[in-house]
Amino acid sequence: MPSILLTRPAAAADRFARSLRARFGSGIRIVISPVLTPKLLAPPIPSGPFAALVFTSETGVAGFGQVSADRHLPAWCVGDRTAAAAREAGFVTRSAAGDLGALAEAIRRAGVTGPLLYARGRDTAGSLSKIMKTFNITVKEMVVYEQQATPLTAEATALLADDRPVLAPLFSPRTAALFCAEPPVQRRLAPLLIAALSPAVAAACTAAQAQQTVCATRPDAEAMLEAIRSLLATAAQP
Repeated sequence: MPSILLTRPAAAADRFARSLRARFGSGIRIVISPVLTPKLLAPPIPSGPFAALVFTSETGVAGFGQVSADRHLPAWCVGDRTAAAAREAGFVTRSAAGDLGALAEAIRRAGVTGPLLYARGRDTAGSLSKIMKTFNITVKEMVVYEQQATPLTAEATALLADDRPVLAPLFSPRTAALFCAEPPVQRRLAPLLIAALSPAVAAACTAAQAQQTVCATRPDAEAMLEAIRSLLATAAQP
């Protein structure tokens, strides 16, 4: 069975590792080597008033919580995991249970007219402001964290230098691009299998020249587990 190399930030990687062991058994080998490390920032809060807050990551929730104790605004969240973090932080939440487009559509259908305050990371895969502009809804943004690139660990480097297969689940285009550009990935001996969260993530993986890439059918953890199951089943065939 291939080893699984997780490159998500540490907290998310630990959580996904638990899901992997629950699905595939405790004997599966998992190596955690984040290629991004979050750093919370302390920006000024834009002037309001606002109709709602928007979060597209748990780190965005944490970053906003560092600069403001105000919890009176409802929080619109891209997915259930982000919504759970926002509830734990004291917000009343709504989850779009999807991607950025689903979040924008959910806000529009709810009749929220804005303006919205969006607490986000410095690098994002899409522009919520541009999408909401098509609905005539104003978004003010505050960058509450950034992800700093982190090299692969010695354990991950050794894993890739072996000739046994390595399966890498990749969850964002930036993570995919950083991982695939890493020297240990470029000069690896290990056959590389990639499970990509979305077509955009898969497109960012081309530099790795993986033996096989499978794209999740939905941008969520359950679909990623199914993509990994498919890759593991293929790897097990003689």
